[in-house]
This record gives sequence, C-alpha cells and structure tokens, in this order.
Amino acid sequence: MAEPVISVDNIPRVRSLRLGKAAWFAATSEGLFVSVDQGKKWYRQPVDTQNNFTAVDTYEDGTVTLVSNKVAYLSKDWGKTWNSLILPPYVSSIHSLNLMPDSSMWLGAHEGALHSTDGGRTWQYVQGGLPMNDVLTVQYDATGYSLLATALQRHEVFESKDGGRTWQRTPSAEVPIRMVTRYQGRLLATSTHNGLLLQEGERQSSTDSTELP
Repeated sequence: MAEPVISVDNIPRVRSLRLGKAAWFAATSEGLFVSVDQGKKWYRQPVDTQNNFTAVDTYEDGTVTLVSNKVAYLSKDWGKTWNSLILPPYVSSIHSLNLMPDSSMWLGAHEGALHSTDGGRTWQYVQGGLPMNDVLTVQYDATGYSLLATALQRHEVFESKDGGRTWQRTPSAEVPIRMVTRYQGRLLATSTHNGLLLQEGERQSSTDSTELP
C-alpha cells in the first residue's frame, strides 16, 4: 500500500464507505482509501490509473466491488488485486455495481440497469418496470427476499420478487430517493436533500425485522 494520508489540506470527498470484516473501504474523489485498523489510519490503494471513485461495496467472501464514472472493478481478495469488467460500449456512466447471493451482478448506469450471470463477461439490459435511465442501485434485500432499486430523481423504490424480471413501484415519497434498506419491516431511505425517510405503515412481525447496516 501507499503511504498513509497525513495531510488535511486536500481532504477527499467521500462518496461511499463500507466496513468489511477484513478492511474498511472509502471510495472518494481522490481515489480508493483502505484501512485495516478500523479507521485509525487510511492508505490510498492504487487501482489502475483511476483516482475518482463513486461507489464501493464489500461482501463476506472477500469480494469487493468498486466503480468510477467509466469503469467497474471486481476484487476477490479484499482489494489486494482488481479486475476491470468489460461493459457494453453503450454504457456511458456508472452509478453502482452490486453482487447478489446467486453470484450474479447488477450494474446501475445512466442507461438503466444491467444484469450479468457469468461474472461480468456478458450483460443484459433489464427493464420490466424499471426506469429506462439512471438506475442508481440494485441490491438484494435479505429480509424481504427481494431486489430493491432506486433511480435518479425518482420518488419511489422499485421492488422485484422474481429475480429482477418484473418490478413494482412503492407509493411516492414526494422527494427523490437515493438509497434504501429495510428496517423493522419497513423501507428506510436516504433522500437527496431531505434526510432519512421511513415508509409509512405498521411494522411487520419481529421475524421480518432487521438491524440498520
């Protein structure tokens, strides 16, 4: 790894932070930063020639996904080595890359949502109720056994219970939603300018509840 970051004159803008069991990762405007001592020291981790990342995610098996505006990366060893994924030429801007329990991957891009079942070698454009453009993220909801998606400037969450073939929209939250998770049976979302939003309605049973990530 590179030297630890000690200057406060050029503080990077953190776009995404994930606390993996072997390391913590921060995707920033100045590159990927990694901490192996629970945030006491951070090191810039070189990844090709990219230095402006928008999203990072970690998984229990040591997989880490990382995206810049133009390139998506996959690591199988907690970020020690990286492989860039070959994406369709029409993909112009990337928002997120998420791994599913069945090892398939979902890419959120300006052109919409793309799904890969072969490790990123080939991609299929998916709609089925999703917006045609600017899908921000598609993630697995282990509590609801479903997929949850959000899109740029959209006021609802999109949910699929059939592996992404068809999608249904939740009622409008009246403000744009960026990220979503499930908390005690209800959807908990982050908005662009309105903080946290909790879905209206009664809580489900305790067997359907989950802790905040």
